[in-house]
Amino acid sequence: PSYGWDWSMLNVAKRWDHFLIVGAMVDGVAVKALIDTGANQTILNGKLRDALGLAEGQPGVTTGKLALTDAKMLKTHIGPIVLDRTRWESLEVQAGDLPLFKALGLSEAPAMVLGNDALKQVRLFVDYAGDRIYLTRPAAPALVGAESPPLTGQ
Repeated sequence: PSYGWDWSMLNVAKRWDHFLIVGAMVDGVAVKALIDTGANQTILNGKLRDALGLAEGQPGVTTGKLALTDAKMLKTHIGPIVLDRTRWESLEVQAGDLPLFKALGLSEAPAMVLGNDALKQVRLFVDYAGDRIYLTRPAAPALVGAESPPLTGQ
């Protein structure tokens, strides 16, 4: 891909040489976003939850526990989420203080895990050697000639 009208390019900071973190905006709040293709859902840390004014008992906010953990979480819709020209208008998220945020140094400022609920809506290209990612806009039309060539030598 190349940076242009259909692709956003973002420089990444790496943690432990493979966790990719980019700058983003969530409803006007500057955040660090961990790009996590292994996460099923987007998760906000406590600082971002507080910056957005999300609290238990508000309309549209429910509580529960994150799957396979005992972590108390809030669940709601937020938006927009913006990474350069890639923009999600609304996304259902969970919010809570998970140990992952502290382990990656992302607990003291607004941060989020951008999971597959968002990433499956875009084309994502990771350039590890170049320390950058490329993203299309959500639901972007198929690119001309985007069909994969047949595999050979198998």
